[in-house]
Amino acid sequence: MSEQTIEPRLSAHPSCADDHSPGSISVGSECPAVHDTVAASRSSSFGSPRRLVEVPPVDPHVLDDLERDTRLLADSVAHMLGSITISMHNMSAITVCSLQTCRDAVDKTCDTLDASVEVMNALLIKCEELGRLSLVINPVAKQIKDIRRMLDLFEQQLLHGAAKSN
Repeated sequence: MSEQTIEPRLSAHPSCADDHSPGSISVGSECPAVHDTVAASRSSSFGSPRRLVEVPPVDPHVLDDLERDTRLLADSVAHMLGSITISMHNMSAITVCSLQTCRDAVDKTCDTLDASVEVMNALLIKCEELGRLSLVINPVAKQIKDIRRMLDLFEQQLLHGAAKSN
């Protein structure tokens, strides 16, 4: 069977407080409460007894070191959380700015498209009006062509008649 190690415990039992100052550490058989706990746990789950191991004395400054390290760790975690919070706020601000830029771009695009549609509608109206006017102009243009042809024929007859008389 493997040897069992007994962890140091704070003195909470009244009989342990006789030889130690408050908050001191009791180890092994120095404290009856710890001794009773060890004796009660001598049998394993298979029912075989375990050997009691002598635990070396614990440095009383371990709790001070542990408390100092815990405070350093807590400060480090607080600093890390603060950094994460600042980073998240910065990311949120950038996201908000990006969304506002996209919104502004979409608004500007919609305004430009609306203006383009209005200009296109105005152009179509002008083209339809020009098409209607061309229907009126086509007969007039045909009349002008006919008049020009007649003038050309008249001029040729005048020139032929003047050339014969000479």
